[in-house]
Amino acid sequence: MENKIIFKDGTEQEILSGVTEYSFSLYVSDMEEFVTVNQKVTEENLSEYTIVSGRHQAIRKDRKVIRVSITEQPETEETPEGLLVVYNLEDLTPAEKEVKAIRKRQSMYESAVLVAQMQAQSLTDVQALAVKNLYPDWKTVIGQTVEKGYKFTHEGTLYKTLQDNLFIQEQHVPGQSTESLYAVIDETHAGTKEDPIPYNGNMELFEGTYYTQGGKAYLCNRDTGQPVYQALADLIGLYVEEIE
Repeated sequence: MENKIIFKDGTEQEILSGVTEYSFSLYVSDMEEFVTVNQKVTEENLSEYTIVSGRHQAIRKDRKVIRVSITEQPETEETPEGLLVVYNLEDLTPAEKEVKAIRKRQSMYESAVLVAQMQAQSLTDVQALAVKNLYPDWKTVIGQTVEKGYKFTHEGTLYKTLQDNLFIQEQHVPGQSTESLYAVIDETHAGTKEDPIPYNGNMELFEGTYYTQGGKAYLCNRDTGQPVYQALADLIGLYVEEIE
């Protein structure tokens, strides 16, 4: 008759007869096989598992391993030479169950945040400002290659990248002479005629957006495509027009 344990993840392992409520045993040929088998016997896999003994099945939950004994077994007429492994289990305590539940909720929350962060990259700049906390911190992106328009935060400010296939390097700190790499997504101004964006001399300009400098307002009539450094007055006829 077949005897086996079916773990929570669906993997199966042949075991010996004589299973008790809190123990099971099995044969392995050597320590290498034991390591492979032992990797299955995790607390997660023992949170719900099935013992199959012939035609009978028993579902058990919330157990943990408290002791593993390994004994060398000589070859006999019934069994080959190898190792006899016995697992002794016990129930999780109420406190351990609570910790496990907290970890599960935390894992679900982190997964949901990860999905939201991935989807947030497709939001417009205006939409992104409303959910700024979804974007990764610049330090966590160091060493990654990202596409143009990739959004991130640094010291509370929301930025986006200006180049395709940009490799984020530690020495290129946002706001420190990196205007060709990153652009600030303005948080306080809509870029309309009534609420123009203050121009700081190292910004990329976008068509249809209003800017202000030196007490004067300007309308961008052509994307610059990259940050510009000249005064807006010097860009009249090239990228902007003065608004009376």
